[in-house]
Amino acid sequence: MNERIKELAEQADSYAKAEYEKWTPTDDFSGVPHIRNIFNEKFAKLLVRECAGLCSDPVVVLQHFGLDSKSE
Repeated sequence: MNERIKELAEQADSYAKAEYEKWTPTDDFSGVPHIRNIFNEKFAKLLVRECAGLCSDPVVVLQHFGLDSKSE
């Protein structure tokens, strides 16, 4: 795997773990997102931002994926 992709995956993993730990689960865990979903969303956003940064008009790419130009 490409080193940059590994770095982004590690960032997403750290973020997902930290976000997951913030949730206070109910008895049935309703409303608590699965850690994999948190990871997937963050990893996708990181990849899109990385690719957008290589484009001459990154705002178009970010808007296409529903992201704003501010870092998340």
